[in-house]
Formats: sequence, C-alpha cells, structure tokens
Amino acid sequence: MRFLLSFLLLLNVIAAAARVTIKDVITTIPEDVVPYIQAEQRAEIHNFLKSKDTLTVKNALEGNTSVEVTGNDYALIRLNKITDLHIKLLPVNDSTSIICIVKTVNRPVKESIVNFYTEEWDEIKKDFDLPQAEDAGALLALFTQRPADMSEKTYAELTSYIDPVMINIEVSETENILKYNLSLPFVDNDVKTKVNAIIKQNTFKWNGDRFKKC
Repeated sequence: MRFLLSFLLLLNVIAAAARVTIKDVITTIPEDVVPYIQAEQRAEIHNFLKSKDTLTVKNALEGNTSVEVTGNDYALIRLNKITDLHIKLLPVNDSTSIICIVKTVNRPVKESIVNFYTEEWDEIKKDFDLPQAEDAGALLALFTQRPADMSEKTYAELTSYIDPVMINIEVSETENILKYNLSLPFVDNDVKTKVNAIIKQNTFKWNGDRFKKC
C-alpha cells in the first residue's frame, strides 16, 4: 500500500513537471501568430525569459515589442503601440493545456478576436461555447438589456447606435476567465452615457472542456 501511494505521488510529480508553461509557449510561438519578431529577437526572448518575467525587444518594423509574464499560464505581448496579444494556458487535464490567444486592437475602438491552439501550435477550429462575432444580432441580444422603465422604442433607438457590433475581451491573469464587453463606436458622450445604460458585461469561465457563462 505504501509503495502504491509513493508511486501515485511520483506520477503526480512527473505530470506537474511535464506541464507546458507560458514561457515554453512564448519561446515556440510561430511567426504567423506573432509577426514582426524574427529569429534574432526570438532567441533574445528565449534567453531572457529564463530569468526575467518582463522584457522589450526591437521588432522588424523598428518598433518595440514587449513581453510580460504572470505566473505559469498568462502572458501579455504588446506587439506595437495599438495591438496586444493576451496568451492564456487553459488546462484540459493534469498534463495538457490548450493555448488561448486574444488579439486586441486598442485604437480607434477596442476590438478583440480569440483563437485556440494545441501546445504544438496547431489551430483548434472550435469556439468552446464562446459568443461569435459573426452573429451581430445574437451579440446585441446577449450584451444589451432593456431596463424595466425604458420603452421598446427608446431601447431600439439606443441599440441602433451600436453599429458595427464590436467586442473587447479582457483576459484574467489569475483565473481561467474571459470578460466580454461591447465596444461603442464613435458617438458623443451624451449618447454613450445613454447607451451604457443598456449594455451588460458577460463573463465566461473555462471548466476544462468549454467556457461556461458565469
């Protein structure tokens, strides 16, 4: 019995040691996922991440690309002045994770897209029950709500300002959570205040198999 317990403990240790970390992921990230970073910069990132959690390198466009690592499963890569990549490792079992990448363009209006990959960087063509940007009507229904004291006419008028429908996704550094927000297009502050009254945030938590709305 003692031998069996020791053996199981050893298996757990081996599985934990075998789990890919966010630093492993960053040093193997393909160029088509993180553009502007050439072999020399990749080698620099690989070497510095062994001892640092934050670094900045010159990219191929003579701008700066920075990498910030938090823990073993989250990183933020600022590709340039307006584009960020949030990388999150989502556990599938004790030894395997999938890679979640949220790309956000911050200007002129924040807009995000999300993609998933295996640990070998093969793209996973699944949405894992997350909202899809292609269905604008469904997104409006999910991210807006008519207050009880608001007329349907006013509600319809306010939703008409949300065109096009754009989503900004926040990635938690410490939890396996994605927060979805509607980004408002170009409207003046008075209209924005009114529209914000009908907008609601949606949070989705990874359960090891898919995202579930919180």
